[in-house]
Amino acid sequence: MRIIIASMALLFASASLTVIAQDNKVTQQTVTEEAQMNTDRLTKALDLNEDQKAKVYRQYYAAAENTKKMLKADATNAEKEAMSKKYMAGKEQDFKTILTDEQYQKYLKIKDQKYDAVEKTSKQRVNKVDQQREEKQD
Repeated sequence: MRIIIASMALLFASASLTVIAQDNKVTQQTVTEEAQMNTDRLTKALDLNEDQKAKVYRQYYAAAENTKKMLKADATNAEKEAMSKKYMAGKEQDFKTILTDEQYQKYLKIKDQKYDAVEKTSKQRVNKVDQQREEKQD
């Protein structure tokens, strides 16, 4: 179960995607806004040139679209986890070709920091739920 949580957290952390849902529909505007916000943040952190910026935007846009599909997919958690891992592997390869070696190393550090923060938050939530369950049993 924790593998599934960590895998999904990785997907959402990597894309830094905040999905805004209305009646189970993610709007195209939200996908566009998220892609632009993530591109702007990475542009600032890595000093991307215009060509890199356009390619990174396409990657983040695709990530948002992929997340939207996964949320709508009629699949088990294991299937969604497999979909997530497959997508993330491809995304990493694409970023490696878009960025310079120095930028890519910095990107990995940024990504790892985000993943660590999400993982820490997830663990805190799990611990809090466990604690609440124990308190109810007492």
